[in-house]
Amino acid sequence: MYEKNLGVNFLRKWEFECKFKRDPKSWSFKELHDLYFRAKERADKRRKEFSEFIDMIINEVEPNEKGQHIVYFHRDGGITCMYSIRKDDYFGFSYSTNQVNFSKDVVKGREEKIEFILSKQKQFEFGEELRRLEKMKSSFDRHVFDIIGQALDEKLCERYKKVKNYNVPKVIKVKLGDVVYYAALDRDSRNSGNSGYDWKRFEILGKEQSDIIEL
Repeated sequence: MYEKNLGVNFLRKWEFECKFKRDPKSWSFKELHDLYFRAKERADKRRKEFSEFIDMIINEVEPNEKGQHIVYFHRDGGITCMYSIRKDDYFGFSYSTNQVNFSKDVVKGREEKIEFILSKQKQFEFGEELRRLEKMKSSFDRHVFDIIGQALDEKLCERYKKVKNYNVPKVIKVKLGDVVYYAALDRDSRNSGNSGYDWKRFEILGKEQSDIIEL
């Protein structure tokens, strides 16, 4: 809900006013960029914790004949699931989740499940913790940066609305908070053959880098 309301608040103020019957908070680009930076710092920390725990599982749990490291967890409704984790020397790790199936006979299925859990307690401990860390991961930082991109597009479209697309600078430097970014018309805008002033879309290319590559 917070993610959705942030977009309404910053980009569609009329919608916020209709929904909440009050004026939205006025976000400056600096405030929004500061929010992005804090969210990214938190998200990076959680992604790192998740990745490091997977590395620990790979070191502690023997792989099966397919090279997969298997750990288990419980979902709501008493469903037993597993993580199948595979390590690749070139691409890092990958993982998937699947349900563990037991006998459809109620009594037999219950006995199978109890025996299965008792025989794999360590794998369940790993799986439950991995599940917790996975739930803690967040993409809120990407959501905030997407809103920044949309808002920047609006500002630059307004600034260059009377400039023909082919006369818009190839690269534009913009400052968000204390960080300088490069922006530009996207490929469709640049190559559309449009010689008028009507349609433009700008995108953020990335942060300004201090490193200079010597060729």
